[in-house]
Amino acid sequence: MDPIPPAEVIELATLTVTGPTGKLTLNPNPLLSYRYKPDEPRIDNRPATVRCPSSRNPNQTDVRALKTCVPLSLEYIGIS
Repeated sequence: MDPIPPAEVIELATLTVTGPTGKLTLNPNPLLSYRYKPDEPRIDNRPATVRCPSSRNPNQTDVRALKTCVPLSLEYIGIS
């Protein structure tokens, strides 16, 4: 079992999705980040959330850190 989520979850900014008519459309990846709408409440002033934010830039995903911490976290809780 590979504990690392696939690229579609942690790396790709856009995903190709088949719409209800069968047409392929390119969409922002909702699993990687979420951009708030103007009227939505926020915890802070950031315009968006990201999965595993970088310590250097909280608006950018740190894929390397995510790929490192997931296996270590599973080992820590006894899942391997």
